Amino acid sequence: MVILFLVYYIMFFRLYFHKHTIKQEPKDFPPVSIVIAVQNAEYLIEKNLPAFLEQDYPTYEVVVVNDFSTDRTLEILFWLASQHSNLKVVDISNGVRLYPGKKFALSVGIKEAKYEHLVFSDIDCKPASKHWLQHIISQYTPSTEIVLGYGTYEKNKSLFNYFVRVDAFQIGLLYLSAAQIGLPYMATGRNLSYKKSLFYKHNGFSKHLHLASGDDDLFIQQAARKKNTSVCIHPEAFTTSFSPPSWKRWFNQKSRHYTTSDHYSLWSILYPGIYSLLQIFFPFVLVLSIFDSSNDVYYLGASILLGFIKWVSQWVVFGLISKKWKENIHPYILPLAEFLLLILLFIPYMRRKKFTRQWI
Repeated sequence: MVILFLVYYIMFFRLYFHKHTIKQEPKDFPPVSIVIAVQNAEYLIEKNLPAFLEQDYPTYEVVVVNDFSTDRTLEILFWLASQHSNLKVVDISNGVRLYPGKKFALSVGIKEAKYEHLVFSDIDCKPASKHWLQHIISQYTPSTEIVLGYGTYEKNKSLFNYFVRVDAFQIGLLYLSAAQIGLPYMATGRNLSYKKSLFYKHNGFSKHLHLASGDDDLFIQQAARKKNTSVCIHPEAFTTSFSPPSWKRWFNQKSRHYTTSDHYSLWSILYPGIYSLLQIFFPFVLVLSIFDSSNDVYYLGASILLGFIKWVSQWVVFGLISKKWKENIHPYILPLAEFLLLILLFIPYMRRKKFTRQWI
């Protein structure tokens, strides 16, 4: 078990040494369409949308799709469009809602986008800097069709916030490290880029439109390959979200995400799944080994040494990456937080079938 943990930690640690540079001159950046789907988000639009509209980037548009909002969302969007020439508002509320959920709205936004390079985000977050768009697009090479970014959460002193951030941090380590070794299996929809031609080449979300989620995992599993996928993990290229307002809201959000789990490929299940199982069983195995070796001093010493190696390795790897990413994930309480988090996540996993076709 310790050897498997060390394999994961070595893969994670490669992210720490990932080199990120912006080599292009501003005039060489391709035009970009940012696509965001919204529903009943009047407060979030006023708070977060300006950060997308004011990027330091030569030519880009922000396509916001209003998906049947019943508050002042559309009114605020049109007002902002009168102030920002790069904002394009698409309202689908007067049409026929073929498929409830975010993916249909995103598909409409992609169709309305003018440019080949697409960048996706959510209205409940905002870019970490005015250079967010530059950093994302700078990771495109002639063979790149997908760029995976990272999404973090605003920090506060609550225990709930810490759990949410640990969850996001671990998910990020897993999918970004997998992409680095050429086996991408998911992304975060609030910080993701791919080419419009790639979307149509794979018939968009048609294979899983009936599911509530999947725009940031099932589509990536469908379209991402070793040679066409890059990662962007510069702190200025992150997006920052508010923590969900309550445990219930977060559980509902996670349940919706888990609706796609039954459709994952074998690799997409095994890579994060084995890591989660190791986290759950390692403390029990270590304690049993210590008690079982009480009459054998060498076996006892070996058990304690292996546990020490595991936790020190995690302390170093997670601590350094957390510091570089400005996450403040305290490694000395991380093992306990990880274990409790996995137990808590069992609740939304068991409730996933209740969230089959709706926004959360």
